[in-house]
Amino acid sequence: MGHDHDHSHDDVPHYVLELEDSADSREDIPCPVCDSWRWVPLYEGVGLRGNKLKLVACSNCSHFFITPRPTLEVFERFYADDSYFHLCADFSEVSLEDKMAQFEDDAFWKKRFEHGQRLYENHLSDVLGPDDLVFDFGCGDGAWLGGLQQASGCAIDGEEISPIYAEVIRRKFGVDIFVGPAEGLIDDIVEKHRAKAKVVIVSGSLQHMLDPMRCLRAAREMLTQDGRLYICNWSIFDHFMASYGGAARRLVGEIVSWEHLHYFHELAFKYMVERAGFEILSYAPESIVRPMHMEIVAKKTTADAPAPDPEEVAAVIHRVRAFESATIADRLRIR
Repeated sequence: MGHDHDHSHDDVPHYVLELEDSADSREDIPCPVCDSWRWVPLYEGVGLRGNKLKLVACSNCSHFFITPRPTLEVFERFYADDSYFHLCADFSEVSLEDKMAQFEDDAFWKKRFEHGQRLYENHLSDVLGPDDLVFDFGCGDGAWLGGLQQASGCAIDGEEISPIYAEVIRRKFGVDIFVGPAEGLIDDIVEKHRAKAKVVIVSGSLQHMLDPMRCLRAAREMLTQDGRLYICNWSIFDHFMASYGGAARRLVGEIVSWEHLHYFHELAFKYMVERAGFEILSYAPESIVRPMHMEIVAKKTTADAPAPDPEEVAAVIHRVRAFESATIADRLRIR
């Protein structure tokens, strides 16, 4: 089957082409947060990577997600080679060679450790000690873990979807983390760390997951009774679509892509955490720990999460459509 792209196939991750060619590679889904099939389309067309996709909003809880989504098998194939790592290098605006070389630079690690150190100073200084364990879902190069270990002396472990990053962590910290998509590893992770982790981090990685709720529920099982969950992610309104740091406002079609399956905002972000079995201790729309992210610190609870107010859900859906219309109008005025 052919592709009616206006760009070279070399510019498109191979799993995007695979998704477009094979109905067996994707599956329609209910809302990953609340399981409702009541969703409305926000955007359908060509996305950031030249990929054809559909972004929808849940009419029940207001979560934004892509459907159909890739299957776990396709996800595993994409992240098993260096396609994702090339995207990471492109995002950092460096060559793949320079990105690899920075892992040998002490100044790079000193700067990267600051995330974990700020997390400790702002949220964990009275929680985390040398006898405790920190687990990081989607730990990347492991710098958050390294910063927390340096600050507190804690033990560290994590999960990372990229084998290249996992090898960096093994060399730098001497830890063999779990490698692969979280959904395929969660049972083993929970079995190893059930009720043993003082802190679980999910920093900027929930949007990459097929099933973010499964990750958060696993985090709850892993935490000690007095443990803490720390999550942070971009807000679709404040960090993706809005003008930020001098950048122009962007349309939905300019931000959505297959490797980012979920797009968060305050209402659904909070509800997701509460529905997973947590009490939110603090929320910040602009994190001090990781700039340009909203963040939540939470602890385990047995209380039920109240469903979002239908009027608030409707307002969120109206907001993204109004934002889109205003951005288009601004561009037309400039022309």
